[in-house]
Amino acid sequence: MSLARALVAASFMVAASWLWGGRLRLRIRPTRQCGGRSDLLERWAAGGWARVRRGNFAERRRLAAAELCLALAAELNTGQALEPALRRAAGPEPVCPTAVAACELGADVAEALAVDAREWNLSVLTGLAAVWTVSRGSGAGLARAAEQLGRSALDSEQIRREMSAELAGPRATAAVLAMLPAVGLLLGSGLGGSPVSWLLGTPLGWAALAIGLALEGLGLLWVRSMVRGVERRL
Repeated sequence: MSLARALVAASFMVAASWLWGGRLRLRIRPTRQCGGRSDLLERWAAGGWARVRRGNFAERRRLAAAELCLALAAELNTGQALEPALRRAAGPEPVCPTAVAACELGADVAEALAVDAREWNLSVLTGLAAVWTVSRGSGAGLARAAEQLGRSALDSEQIRREMSAELAGPRATAAVLAMLPAVGLLLGSGLGGSPVSWLLGTPLGWAALAIGLALEGLGLLWVRSMVRGVERRL
């Protein structure tokens, strides 16, 4: 019986580690018997999946903004005027819809680019708005600046991907360390002990369990905050 309890505890700790890392993408449906717990787990899993989707969406927007700058430079080099060149470079699904609308309405395109940059948190559009203001009267100057902005944004995105790959190591290490207590429970049960019964059946065991869970939670939050701090600087 103690071995079965240890296996159950180990499975819960493994699931928690994967949920923390955002790797579990299963949708848990609530049941009548345990609707509240299922709702909690569903929100937890959905939150991890939503973070992954937001990260992918932000990456696509950054790449689209970089490609916009390169396409704008190409259009300007062919002799296009500024506003038509921006409309053609933006394509059917523009990353800067406010700026495209400003081109059609004859409004301030630089200000519209700044609005799009703030809305989608795209620093490359902020730079494009600045060079648009400076080079408004010279398409050639804007073409060179836009091309440099686009290439710089692509280089930054490459660095971001490499850093994200490097951060996979700390995430995996944290997940493995989070599972070590479950491995200890299995080893103790396999050696003839009853660690789960002691943890759940004695006041001292409950105290040790509470302290251990608190320390493990703090450790996971610490690693998570360090990883996110690095990601925010990318």
